[in-house]
Amino acid sequence: MTDSSAMLDTLFDEVPSDLAAYFDQIADGSFRDHDEFEVNLFPIADAVRWTNDFHAFHPLVQMLGGVILDDPNTSNHHVYLSVPPCEGAVLFLNHDGDSRIVFPTLAAYVDAARRSISDCRDLRSFHPDGGISIANQDGLNRLIADLYDGPEGDGTDVILALIPSADLNDITLLKRMANDNDFYVAEAIGDAIARRPRSELQTVALVCRNHSHPQASRAGERAMAAIAALR
Repeated sequence: MTDSSAMLDTLFDEVPSDLAAYFDQIADGSFRDHDEFEVNLFPIADAVRWTNDFHAFHPLVQMLGGVILDDPNTSNHHVYLSVPPCEGAVLFLNHDGDSRIVFPTLAAYVDAARRSISDCRDLRSFHPDGGISIANQDGLNRLIADLYDGPEGDGTDVILALIPSADLNDITLLKRMANDNDFYVAEAIGDAIARRPRSELQTVALVCRNHSHPQASRAGERAMAAIAALR
């Protein structure tokens, strides 16, 4: 067992092999203290300490088995996800904006951090617009549905972070969520459709556009316009 695996035992019953390998890979400190490019990847001890702190209060870290990977002094963090169907992916936890999954693997995250330093570019400039789609879409749709139909509360924060990674194929669920009193959910659906419009999503976009809250309604307008542009 590597030193990384031993320290990660405090977080996991069974340590993910990619996560243990990642901490061994960055152990030389070459990804530390590049705050000018928002690159400051934690060594294992700091990651465990910050993860324990966040796990006490943050629903995304709690529900998705998150591990805090960095702190570039921006109040934003990259977070490794260990819970299916998002296992292995890296989420950007945005303190003042939308959180979403931005890298499919730790290898992609490290590659972006390396390029950020070599190209003198902010790490966030390597985030894909609107987040990424994850491979296990059936599992993702089930997770979103379970969270939506579960007890009200912290699950909404997780849903908002997952919607950008969904394939938007569950029209029935999307319509239900687009009609939700929580306008943030309807807005997130409208924005997701606007980024990846399809004609069959027009009925969902219309529900968003007809939402009583103007912020959600504007997202629905953007979605309708994006679908109209396909014709």
